[in-house]
Parts: sequence; structure tokens; C-alpha cells
Amino acid sequence: MQKSPSSQSSCSTCGKKNCAASQRKKDESPEEFEERRKLQSRLCRIRHKIVVLSGKGGVGKSTVAVNIATALMMAEKRVGLIDSPPGTGDEPLSVCQLIGTLDGAVVVTTPQKVAAVDVRKSITFCRRMHLPVLGVVENMSGFVCPKCGEITQIFRSGGGRRMAEDMDVRFLGAIPMDPNIAEACDNGQAFVRQYAASPTAVIMQEIIQPIIELSGKDSKEY
Repeated sequence: MQKSPSSQSSCSTCGKKNCAASQRKKDESPEEFEERRKLQSRLCRIRHKIVVLSGKGGVGKSTVAVNIATALMMAEKRVGLIDSPPGTGDEPLSVCQLIGTLDGAVVVTTPQKVAAVDVRKSITFCRRMHLPVLGVVENMSGFVCPKCGEITQIFRSGGGRRMAEDMDVRFLGAIPMDPNIAEACDNGQAFVRQYAASPTAVIMQEIIQPIIELSGKDSKEY
């Protein structure tokens, strides 16, 4: 006879009785418990879970997340991709709590001095969640000329780097605004793969290094 959700000791994946999916929470309906159990059974198959965060919207977090995932795939890692809401309020908090154990966070910002405030909020958010910060990415850091390749600093640059140093976290790299990024996005392509030989793509490929270090260079699981 099949056990009811309330009496199951574990999900079908890990078999651990102390798993978060093994016990029904107080005031949780059988249907809610079963839904959470199914979600947890899928999440626990994932060896490492990384969240890409930003202090606010409009900094290119989703673009960075897509290209990080693709760069990991190009490094022979098996990758899935969960896009988190911007900010440091209830929505990203709920996402992090729903996922459960996270290996770390990549914080995306822009180079302006005012963006440093958002970086500080994001890092503080992670520390309150006991979530390791893998590093900070400064997006839109200058403009790449499509003719000569020279990078022109449109905004005052370095805000992300300075705040990363002040907050004692790793600075992963500065990604310039490249017209080819917009073109790749419009075509439904990942820039880091479509323009793999470009200087901007090389920067993106270097950004994944601390994520690669989580599982070791020889591991293909992610």
C-alpha cells in the first residue's frame, strides 16, 4: 500500500530521513507538502547551486547568468539555469529559501559610483543568508567600438571593483558593452559561445573560474 505524503520518511532521490523534504511542516497541507517534496527531489540531484543576484534591475543580470551557464557548458559541465528576481527584498529571499542549500552567489552590478550602494546591499543580503559570495561582476563597464575594438568609458568605471575590495570579496571581472552581445541576444544565441574568440567573451569565460573551483576541474557534474 502506498504511503500518504504525511507519512513518507524521505523522497525517492536521496533516502535521507533528515532531508528537508522528509517531514511535513506545521500548517502545511498534504498537497503543499507533496509539491515541496517533488521540488526538493529534483533540487537534490543538482551537485552545486549558484544564484546570480543584483541589487536592482537593469544591470544585465539575466544576460550575465545566461553567459555564465553557457561558459560552464563549454567547460564540459552539465548545467541548468534558475533566473532570480532583482533586488534584495522578499522575492530573492523567497527564492533562496526555496532552493535551500546554495553553494554561493555571483553579484552583478554596473560601474557607476552609485552602483556601489547596490553591491553593498547584495553582499549584506548574502551574509545575512549565510550565503558565500563567489564574487562581483561589473557589467556595462565601458563601450567596445565595433570598428576598432577600443573600449570607451561611458560611465565612471570601477564602482563594482572598489566595493568588492571594500567588502572583502573577489572581483570576477568587468564586462564592457559590446554591440555583439545585443545582436546575440536578439538572435536567441549566447554571446559567449557565438563570439567565443572575442575579448569580451574571454572575460566572461574567466568569470566562471570560482564556480569551476567548487567541483574541481576534472569533474563534469554541476
